[in-house]
Amino acid sequence: MSGDFVAAREDFEAGLQAQDPTLSICRVFVVEDCLFTDDPARALAQARLAAAAIGEESANATGVVFVQRGLGVALALNGDWEASVAAFDRSLERAHEYTTFLQSEPSTLVWKARALAGLGETDQARETLDRAMRIGEQQAIAFHLPLASLFSALIERSAGAPPETVEARLSDALVTARERAPGYEPLVHLEAAAWASERGDDAARRRELERARDLFAQMGLPSRARAIDRQLA
Repeated sequence: MSGDFVAAREDFEAGLQAQDPTLSICRVFVVEDCLFTDDPARALAQARLAAAAIGEESANATGVVFVQRGLGVALALNGDWEASVAAFDRSLERAHEYTTFLQSEPSTLVWKARALAGLGETDQARETLDRAMRIGEQQAIAFHLPLASLFSALIERSAGAPPETVEARLSDALVTARERAPGYEPLVHLEAAAWASERGDDAARRRELERARDLFAQMGLPSRARAIDRQLA
């Protein structure tokens, strides 16, 4: 797991340094990686460079779909929820207008649900997440499931759902991450730590943070692991 994760990041970074012809695509993958590296400022800088290079009216419709989605992710990582929703909508509109890159729709909707939750639009967030799951099932696509499970737990926690609901969503997110995309597992532990903190359970908070720290270290993200160590100090 950690080897593949590190190798992928190195490939995208190399693409940036070499001014790869698919530079805008490399930038968007770096944006996605910032979910793990916790570098929202870099995510936004790379996303804006990619968006400026492609433009909103480019004849490269697939590029616009991809880059606007990346911009939405970067804005969400920076907590700019309203602008994030707008970018995701631009991506989805172009995808349907030109019938291109529709396989990205479930994951784009998952991120849009996160942004809607950030705006406090819980019902819309749930509906959007449900729509992502339905479309993914129709298209036989599953790569959005780990993030969908994680954001489902986050949405329910943020909405003040009953404890048993949040616990069930966290448990599902952990199982989904382990089965489908182990790289998401430390993010689930961070969400569980936030949930423990809200409940005033410091022992559980520390336990979840320690698990996340160890996994980030295994994934080749020592700076993220050290940041958690500072929280534990």
